[in-house]
Amino acid sequence: MKNKSKFDIDPLKSFYDLPQLKYGVLVISFFSLISTTIIWIIDSPDLLVSSEGFNNLFEIYKAPLGILAMVIPYIAFLATTHRSVQAKEQIEATNKQISIIMNQNIFANYYKHVDEFGKYLESLNLIGKNIIKSKNTLYNILYPNSKKGDYSFEPHIKNSLSSLNESFGELFNNLGSGFNFDQNLLKENSENIDGVFHTLNLNHSRNGVRINIGGEMYVFEELTLQGFISTLKSKSSDLLKVINFEPYSTDTHYILMISSINLDCIPIINIHNIDKEIITVPKIELEII
Repeated sequence: MKNKSKFDIDPLKSFYDLPQLKYGVLVISFFSLISTTIIWIIDSPDLLVSSEGFNNLFEIYKAPLGILAMVIPYIAFLATTHRSVQAKEQIEATNKQISIIMNQNIFANYYKHVDEFGKYLESLNLIGKNIIKSKNTLYNILYPNSKKGDYSFEPHIKNSLSSLNESFGELFNNLGSGFNFDQNLLKENSENIDGVFHTLNLNHSRNGVRINIGGEMYVFEELTLQGFISTLKSKSSDLLKVINFEPYSTDTHYILMISSINLDCIPIINIHNIDKEIITVPKIELEII
């Protein structure tokens, strides 16, 4: 807080209680009286009771009277300044009150948001499935600036979702047109979805069939194309449930498409040897459910 000088005008005092008014008028009056006294001592003017005498008197004491007349503009200036200081003080007090109210609202909204988020997660039954490790940790990851009233995702989460959506888009389009399925495509999509789960501190199932590709272990429901897509579908569905609590701007169209694929239309093509060979996948008539 700025320290106030003894010369600062106090906006809380009335105009007539200001020390600047009292001392200012006294100082001006004092200098007027001093100049009057000096003139009286030096000139010792005689007072003639006539128009000429009064004219001469005003002429002689023009300087003291001029000094004394400064009281009027000084009071006017002081009154204007006092009103300005009071207006500024009122604006600052109003802004401070608005800031307090806004902070209280942000604080209340934050705790309400946390509570509703917890209830939302419980309604999804993901905690029982052991997908979510900690509600509070997940909340803080998704909404790190919520205490400031900002409920948007962090840029790195948006980037992770965008990368996943892009790789799923390529996979989805390939499924609909026919493609050569190799270990790079398998690794890219698996690592992207698992990377998002890791960023959000989510568990993903370790149950299923394991396959070692390039020293990395991957787990799918079964080692078939259908099992691979089924694993991505299950994880995508859980991911979308978690992030759909608040509207967000990141495009997740293809994540939604993968989560909604009808698995019955995906052929059961063996991928046991995908690390050694390229598997040709025919064009698939995809169905979204």
